[in-house]
Amino acid sequence: EKKRPFNVTDLDLMFSKKKGADVHHITYVQFVEMLDVINATLFPTVKEKLGFKGRNARMLEIILDHFFKGAISKSFKKNLDNRATEFCKKNVAKIQAQARG
Repeated sequence: EKKRPFNVTDLDLMFSKKKGADVHHITYVQFVEMLDVINATLFPTVKEKLGFKGRNARMLEIILDHFFKGAISKSFKKNLDNRATEFCKKNVAKIQAQARG
């Protein structure tokens, strides 16, 4: 039996079941749980990646090999790098200020 592709309808049904009736949003924890289910569905053969196993390996699979290789990934990575740089700059200044007294 050929397995049919995972599609948007499948995703919508999964989120509807997770969030319940009359709820318009899911929590961060519910979102991560849904990613685990999606990853297990899409990548059942991924058991290890970069030293991580199981669900962590599947999470790396979707992030590194799919999110960061899509059409919007360049813009996303650039924005993420900029935010990380700004965050580090702000925290370095705080540490230096505390050390100087």
